[in-house]
Amino acid sequence: MVAREEVQAKRWDEERAFFDAQALAAGDFNLARVAQRYEGALGHALWPLEVCYEMLGDIRGKRLLDVGCGLGENSLLFAKWGAQVTGVDVSGGSIAVARQRAATFGLTERVTFLETPFELVDTAAGTFDIVWCAAFLHHVLDRLDDVCGVLKRLVSPQGFVLFSEPVRMSNAVKRIRKLIPIPVAGTPDERPLEPPDLAVIRSAFDVEESRLFGPVSRLERIVIIGPYEDAGRARRWCADTLYRLDRRLMSLPPLHPAAMIMVAKLRPSAA
Repeated sequence: MVAREEVQAKRWDEERAFFDAQALAAGDFNLARVAQRYEGALGHALWPLEVCYEMLGDIRGKRLLDVGCGLGENSLLFAKWGAQVTGVDVSGGSIAVARQRAATFGLTERVTFLETPFELVDTAAGTFDIVWCAAFLHHVLDRLDDVCGVLKRLVSPQGFVLFSEPVRMSNAVKRIRKLIPIPVAGTPDERPLEPPDLAVIRSAFDVEESRLFGPVSRLERIVIIGPYEDAGRARRWCADTLYRLDRRLMSLPPLHPAAMIMVAKLRPSAA
């Protein structure tokens, strides 16, 4: 038990250092412009985050937990859209940026940021209507059972968990990733979710809705460098076209093993 706790503490330290360094390089965040972009996509979502926001539905008055909130971009959008938000992250540097942004946009009464590993969140069971996990679960695969237990404890019986994660359904996808000329930087030991990991998640939750994104959508990173909002109209059109093509391809079940990203809305399993 002591050895396991030491390993976990070491990983928290590694992730804290990685994301603290990223926080130092954080640029400006235009909340109004970003909100306009995603609000405009509701009803015809293409990109993973657009799909996530569409799955959320009306969040006004909802209690929402943003797990691995990072610099607070999602938390601030949720607060702007009327939710009461709690953001949690292991990175003190990220939390400091998120708090400063909340103050800048006048949202400190609607959002609270906590600097802590997610597993140590000290909150009553069933506190949250929605738990948001964007690119978080693939950092905790060594303790996914425990994390799913905490997620299930924190969300209300009528609530849901929404995640967006990299996935790897087959070894062929791993080879495809290496062929796409896009550098990948991440924390030690992180990797995409694989079928056994998804089985762990399904043992705790029922999948109400899901969407898969494949290799074609990943090519948008070549078309658009930097924020989508800053790209020219032609580049945005090209990137959106890639996502439209990808959606058509990933609607074919034989191509599901090629998925690289999964978005899913989960309900706590009765079991």
